[in-house]
Amino acid sequence: MAQVNKKRYYYLEINIPDAVKDARPGRDAIAIMHDLTEEYKDEVGTKYARALNDFIFGTAKHYGWHPSDANRCATCVQFINARHFANYEAYTAEFRQWLNDKHGITYPYETYTDVPYDIADADNGNDAEVQSQQGNYFTYAQAKEKAIMEDLPEERGFVIA
Repeated sequence: MAQVNKKRYYYLEINIPDAVKDARPGRDAIAIMHDLTEEYKDEVGTKYARALNDFIFGTAKHYGWHPSDANRCATCVQFINARHFANYEAYTAEFRQWLNDKHGITYPYETYTDVPYDIADADNGNDAEVQSQQGNYFTYAQAKEKAIMEDLPEERGFVIA
């Protein structure tokens, strides 16, 4: 199966230093990152900087600040397919370097998972239902989405609202 025939869920954690947070009082982590994306686009002005600023994600879930690490936040986004994710990676390479060089912002943890389209909304791929520890049943896609958008951040210490 081709790489492009899969949804991709991408989970990432970001460390934002106090100086960056203090310079933007009252802004949450995602708002700070949006501000910095805009600042980057205005300062650098490249095609990739503009594309990153206008990038559209599928589902996105933000987890706020980590309860025991006040500088760490996390988010999980869905990409249409692996090619969409590859574009995002190309757009963010220089941005990440700029964030680190200018603001000391780092990405200490990242992972992703793919969900093939041909079984994404049908079943788990072998005509059996997927059951959670709580006894709930899911399709394969729902189970994979829950694993990366809820279970993983919770395992990493974030509070799921």
